[in-house]
Amino acid sequence: MMLESVKRKVQLTGKATFIVSLPKSWATNMSLKPGDEVIFIPQPDGSLKLTVSAIETVSSKALIEVDEKYTPDDVCREFISYYLAGCNNIEVYFKPGMYEHKRILKEIIDRKMIGVEIIEESEAHVVAQCLVRYAELPVGRVLQRMGSIVSFMLLDAVKALHTRDGKLASEIVERDDEVDRFYLFTVRQLMAAVKNPLLLSDIGISTPSECLAYHVIAKSIERMADHASRIANVVAFLPGSLPEGFVENIEETVNDAVEILGSTLRALARKRKGTAIKNIRIAKEITEKVRDIMEIVFKDRGRAVEATYMALIVESIERVIEYISDIAENVVNILIGES
Repeated sequence: MMLESVKRKVQLTGKATFIVSLPKSWATNMSLKPGDEVIFIPQPDGSLKLTVSAIETVSSKALIEVDEKYTPDDVCREFISYYLAGCNNIEVYFKPGMYEHKRILKEIIDRKMIGVEIIEESEAHVVAQCLVRYAELPVGRVLQRMGSIVSFMLLDAVKALHTRDGKLASEIVERDDEVDRFYLFTVRQLMAAVKNPLLLSDIGISTPSECLAYHVIAKSIERMADHASRIANVVAFLPGSLPEGFVENIEETVNDAVEILGSTLRALARKRKGTAIKNIRIAKEITEKVRDIMEIVFKDRGRAVEATYMALIVESIERVIEYISDIAENVVNILIGES
């Protein structure tokens, strides 16, 4: 129902209380009655947003009915979409014999989602419930955790490159699932906060406009984890020895990248805009070093096979630096918006 703007005079009751009457048409449309509570939310521009209560912005329940038209990926994709939309209770029913669909869905729930537990299950259905509250894992804390995981993934990928440790490389790839779990939970938080600004303080964000920047930061860290996994996967295929200085240059570059990633996320937590701006410049300088490493890759034309895999490693590191620069830029945007 669209309502036109309405003017009201501010009145004084008692000695210090200002009162403003609500438009009757709006109150009726919202089913308000005497004794109900309304909530005023101060906005950055000085205005006030009025809502009737901190009700859920989407249904807390969802139902998925899986038939033969669904692939396992379809089931997982729809389940994740309901999870991101804020549903706390998701029921999935399968046609008889769709055991593989159910098995894959359970694996995805276990590997990719924080706080989601299967609370009921039979041959033909599962019921999953999200048990984690938003305030228990504020966005800032989640980003710090994601950044820590990715940093060690990158450092260990270099270690695996040094030692050709296949087991370490495989373990690095497994850690990518942990980053995905935190990323999906962050998106769920941000979507909920956009729909219901009352949740902003619970997740540690000041204004709805910051949600986009926080999403870019989370997505950038998630992509960095993908590239750390890519480097680890390449380790198993590297034949023979590598050109002198290649691994050492890679190690130095990754160490620099990990340092400015941590510095940038600390700048966000401590509201140090100047540090984030400086890190954008440093990221560009590191990118130039990465391009110098690429020259080492193609210097020896007799190493065609090795060059292919080394190029993949260098390319991934270059992308990691670009993502760190994106993170720093969005930290600057957030901090300027808060000032």
